[in-house]
Amino acid sequence: MIVPMKKIYVVLEDKDIHNALDVLAGMGVLHVEHDQLPKGERVERLRAEIERMEEVLNILEPLKGQAPQVPCEHWEQMFINVLTAEERSKELEEEIIELESQLHRWQRWGNLDPADIEALQKKGIHVQLFRVPESKLAEIPEGLTVEHIFTADGLTRLAVFSSQRVKLDFDEVVPPKHSVEQFQELIQRSNNERQDLQDFIRDCAKYCGSFEDALNKLQAQLSYHEALCGRNVDGPLSVIRGFCPEDACQEIEAAARQHQWALIMEDPSEEDQVPTLLRNPEWVNIVNPVLKLINVLPGYRELDISFAFLFFFSIFFGILIGDAGYGAVFALGTALIQWKAGEKIARKEPFYLMYILAAMTIAWGALTGTWFGQKWLHGLIAPLSPWLTDNANVQKVCFLIGAVQLSFAHIWRGILRSPSFSAFGEFGWAAWIWGMFFLVKQLIIEEPMPVFAPGLMVLGALLVIFYSAPSKNILKTAGQGMGAFFGGFINTFTDVISYIRLFAVGLAGVAIADAFNDIALSVGFGNVFTGVITAAILVTGHVLNIVLGSMAILVHGVRLNVLEFSNHMNIQWTGFEYKPLRAGTKTQDT
Repeated sequence: MIVPMKKIYVVLEDKDIHNALDVLAGMGVLHVEHDQLPKGERVERLRAEIERMEEVLNILEPLKGQAPQVPCEHWEQMFINVLTAEERSKELEEEIIELESQLHRWQRWGNLDPADIEALQKKGIHVQLFRVPESKLAEIPEGLTVEHIFTADGLTRLAVFSSQRVKLDFDEVVPPKHSVEQFQELIQRSNNERQDLQDFIRDCAKYCGSFEDALNKLQAQLSYHEALCGRNVDGPLSVIRGFCPEDACQEIEAAARQHQWALIMEDPSEEDQVPTLLRNPEWVNIVNPVLKLINVLPGYRELDISFAFLFFFSIFFGILIGDAGYGAVFALGTALIQWKAGEKIARKEPFYLMYILAAMTIAWGALTGTWFGQKWLHGLIAPLSPWLTDNANVQKVCFLIGAVQLSFAHIWRGILRSPSFSAFGEFGWAAWIWGMFFLVKQLIIEEPMPVFAPGLMVLGALLVIFYSAPSKNILKTAGQGMGAFFGGFINTFTDVISYIRLFAVGLAGVAIADAFNDIALSVGFGNVFTGVITAAILVTGHVLNIVLGSMAILVHGVRLNVLEFSNHMNIQWTGFEYKPLRAGTKTQDT
């Protein structure tokens, strides 16, 4: 659920502002709003430090599991060292690419040493390099000492020796800065330096915990100083404004009485931008990693659909991946990671989520008889539901899921609107969606509509038209209802039909798995060599299929929840996170 908030004004003497912010930060319940843009040297410095610390953690987080965590006493200097090492490593990478390009270019010229060219020039012998078309070699003037180096792409590379520089009508090549051996030495030296830097960065991964603690402190300090700089000052008084969960307001009231602050508490107005705080049972919170990954949060006045999101997302995941073998890999991989690093990871929601998703994948794969593909089984493992081996039936299931999810959205909204007559408008949309379900089946699968389907569509349309915006003026009601109906009746059809993506992506995954299996089995296990090749094809193919399936989850599985379902729930995902002022800061600038 979305926790109800109260709008809070704390009024106090400005001379007590530091003590007041310390007290409020200690409670950790007030999300501070600024009356003016927070700015100042301290604020800008903290923002810059946070940005650099986040950059360091982005570098080290992927390496965190490779080393046990230890405290870092001098993290300020260490995180600068990590940034410097990473920056230098990138510079070296670019230098190595350039040096290797130069080496490749000049290797065919032989061991051409610019020091030798300079020595000959001091003795009065000029060396010039040219690219000459093969057809024009005869045009080189006589009397010149010419050495053919190599020919490629119809161009011959020449070295011309003369007592003074000559001018020829061919492309002259500027000699290299280094010899081939020197290029190789520079590349080796740069590679060694880069490897040392990478080893240093990898070793610093053991300080991730300290850097995360430091980042939290920096963020707390920034929040504190933004609250300080963004407060409203009116003569000798200061006003701190923000939002507090209703069930935590008593703490602020007690603090106001103790410290003799003036306190105003009221319900947020429609114009207020209120932060969103979700508070759900632990078993619902396992969907939070997905919401954080796609960075969405319902607005304060919207509905919390976490449970529905988790329920339908799990079904989508199972159908889109659709392979029980892959589901078993997910479950075993998750268990292995939890066993190896579970104690180091405080939040267990990602593990529980993956177990649910793996279970749904195994269930769907078992129903359809898909275990690392289908064709290779040849009846060895029968599908638990032979009915689902027919593509038309799978399409019916996908359309059914769409109708259930979309109509559920309107029924939910209708229940919330009860006992208002506008609830019948939402129930009308639910009826219309089921009419669209039968229409889609007739058009796509060529299954005749039941006799009651047209009546269901007419009933739904009438309910939408006359109850979407009920009022005493029947003409106004009908006009607004007609506008609502004609604005949405096509969308409901396309939304229901869009659930066929579950079938299409799942079918593609099975086809890819079967294709790689066929390729691998055509090579066979006749000997050690072919066995290795076959195993490599199988592993590569199925890993690629899992990666593609995972991408499909983000593109299709998430979309059906965040767009289709959310549009019918009238959720715009306009929320922003509730971030209360927290302890761990000092009032004095340091």
